[in-house]
Amino acid sequence: MKKCFAALLVVVTVGVFANEVSAWLIPFSKARIAAAGKHCVHGYDGNFGAVGTYYAGDTAAINEQLANFGKPKIPSILNTPFVSKTVVLHVGPMVVPKYVAQNRKIPTDWLVQTFRRSDSDSGKFGGLRLHIDIWLGGRVKLNELRIPADFTVKSGGEIEDFIERQPKNKK
Repeated sequence: MKKCFAALLVVVTVGVFANEVSAWLIPFSKARIAAAGKHCVHGYDGNFGAVGTYYAGDTAAINEQLANFGKPKIPSILNTPFVSKTVVLHVGPMVVPKYVAQNRKIPTDWLVQTFRRSDSDSGKFGGLRLHIDIWLGGRVKLNELRIPADFTVKSGGEIEDFIERQPKNKK
């Protein structure tokens, strides 16, 4: 009983004082990075079949990739089509997070994630979801970006947060 209590105390202490949570992420091997294409710089396999792949390239490269989503050469995971496709636009540079890249600084321009999430109404696992984060201002140019109509486009919120933090002009 004392051993169980000690183990529980350690887990709780680590949880309270941890400043980063990396979940269960398994970084891609060099072979897996190479297999993901010429623009892939890193990636991970995550909880419950989630996969994240980091890419570095220019606008033409991301436009080509976006155009090919939904038209896979092989059926998508478990022959399930994407139930949602979302692009989130961010400003500024990005690097692969250190908990994925083993503390190396790897510049990235976009992250493609596929995962399953339960439907809020039914509580059952829904289909496969595609989520793409794109960082603008480096090699990817907003005015050249071509996002297909079947994607939902959202803001990463950086500009809105900046505007909100500005002092209000009293007239």
